[in-house]
Amino acid sequence: MRYKEVRVDAVCPVCQCSAAKALYEVTASEACAHFIVERTDPAVFAELERHLESLWGQATCRVVRCDQCGLCYADPFVAGDETFYSLAYQRAGYPSWKWEYEITLGELRALVENSSGGPQRLLEVGAGEGAFLRRTTPSLIPPENVVCTEFSAYGIGRLNELGVTCLPKDIREVTAEESGGDFSIICMFQVLEHLDRLDDLFDRLGRLTRSGAHLFAATPNDRRIGFYERWGGLLDMPPNHVTRWTPKAFERLAGRHGWKVVRHEVEPQRFWGFYRRYAVYRYWRRRQVDRTLSNRVAAIANGP
Repeated sequence: MRYKEVRVDAVCPVCQCSAAKALYEVTASEACAHFIVERTDPAVFAELERHLESLWGQATCRVVRCDQCGLCYADPFVAGDETFYSLAYQRAGYPSWKWEYEITLGELRALVENSSGGPQRLLEVGAGEGAFLRRTTPSLIPPENVVCTEFSAYGIGRLNELGVTCLPKDIREVTAEESGGDFSIICMFQVLEHLDRLDDLFDRLGRLTRSGAHLFAATPNDRRIGFYERWGGLLDMPPNHVTRWTPKAFERLAGRHGWKVVRHEVEPQRFWGFYRRYAVYRYWRRRQVDRTLSNRVAAIANGP
């Protein structure tokens, strides 16, 4: 696989523009190598390769950038399913705190303090083990007014400790009846880039929220990912991530569903932190190539 921009015809899932460039194309085998070292577990590698070909309906997938809104998206535009994640990620980790949590927490404090329209109701999509909710519940919003979605059994157990309602469902399948609806706040941290069927998603969010609701969404930095990909770092590999967002793409999708982008921020990045991550990502990219030193090291079942 090689980064090389080539003009193609593809329909953007956000703005419907058909003018685009393909940034790269991967085979199912190359995508598998991103998630699993083949020599470590060849049986799981083979099963995942077959599943990716089934998901895509073909042996390859390309990542395309829209000329109009700048969205990068997988083509075929198909997100990973439960089988994909169970094969590709044998272990899951949860961050204790993130930059976007801090920004959102400050906004929520202001919303709660200035609220004059009754109690706030919060919905978090993909809440992990509840790192964010532990700072908002019960200090800002009582647990009976908080609903979240999460699939991980470990995450659900931790969330239940907070006394909030946790639904092990795809947000697009959650109904107002089971969730209580009427949400004034929705949080989606590092979730949107994993989802296809974007119109179904925003149609459902509209049905679950009250007028004047606030949506806080955090996605990976598109420019940083572009740098990594162009200069030998990790690819933003489908079907784990199927979109890469720009401010214009956010505005196009939001506007089509009656939302308005009020504020957009990019996490500050110090040089040494950026360089360290780039170095690690170059190593991880090299370990995907069979018989390289990085690949041989990754296959050793010993952390140090």
